[in-house]
Amino acid sequence: MDKHDILPPGQHPRDSRMQDIDQIGQALERLQTFLKWIDEHRASFEKERHTDPKSADAELRDLKDSTEQAVLHLQRLTELLLAGYTFDPNKATPKGLSTSSAQLLPG
Repeated sequence: MDKHDILPPGQHPRDSRMQDIDQIGQALERLQTFLKWIDEHRASFEKERHTDPKSADAELRDLKDSTEQAVLHLQRLTELLLAGYTFDPNKATPKGLSTSSAQLLPG
């Protein structure tokens, strides 16, 4: 993949509008966030599916949306990495970026 084939960091609709934020870190943070939300919606659905079908249906819709958003951010992160972009040490790391695998595991 050629860098000229994709929008540069900071110019894609899913990139942060904050110019001082590292865009690789931003895409990774968004992916981590949506993966956590997916697990939360799954757990809520499992809890409510037999007792509160309306709430369970809402959780399924939220689960679908979170999954779609995670895929979009994964696609953006993938295209940036395959185009050769890396973390920019001169830019800030997003505040919500988890750097520990323990922070990423459910429970």
